[in-house]
Amino acid sequence: MGEEDVLLGALPLEGMDLIVDPLKQEVAGAHGDKARSVVK
Repeated sequence: MGEEDVLLGALPLEGMDLIVDPLKQEVAGAHGDKARSVVK
């Protein structure tokens, strides 16, 4: 078995308060660096 790519859709990313920045090719927080909620 080798390395596999993982594809996350827009809705799961939004649910985790994340967005994809296509110019920087990275996933970032939708509201900056501040957490909106903490799950324990």
